[in-house]
Amino acid sequence: PWASDGTWARRLGDLAPDALPSSPVRFTPVGNRVFFGAHDGTAGVELWSFPQSALAGPLDFYTVTPCRLADTRPAAPLLPNQPRTFPVSGLCGIPPEAKAVAVNLTVIAPSGPGTLIAWPTGAPQPATSSLTYATGITRTNNGTVELGTGGQIQVHGQTAANGQVHFALDVVGYFR
Repeated sequence: PWASDGTWARRLGDLAPDALPSSPVRFTPVGNRVFFGAHDGTAGVELWSFPQSALAGPLDFYTVTPCRLADTRPAAPLLPNQPRTFPVSGLCGIPPEAKAVAVNLTVIAPSGPGTLIAWPTGAPQPATSSLTYATGITRTNNGTVELGTGGQIQVHGQTAANGQVHFALDVVGYFR
């Protein structure tokens, strides 16, 4: 993998497909963009961020073994107009000093179309969605979510017609 300020100049090393880097990746935004890509040219991702906080940067990124932080299927699904708080800090190898986490957000069996929004606990709910979904279709998206009050995040699933959606949250890394 590569990490870059847009010049594609800093190589992180050759890794086996299932290997995790042992050293942190420097997270250095250029304006509101950070670029990641694969050295073989078969994949590239442009990651956009729109800072809403006063996070001091740059931050270092640390990978963790992918770990499920939350899954609503054994309990109650997400309901409209009822944001739910999920603890993150101290779980799945995320240290208390982590400032943000890299996550996979998954909606499962939505009863109608809708949007999922994830944001730091204690901050105002953003107007943009983290994931948009259709009726009955399981979808996933990845993203970076800043940790809020008590190392937690909030998630809101807004499904049409007062519907409901189950949700899973997996963490793959953190920034500090």
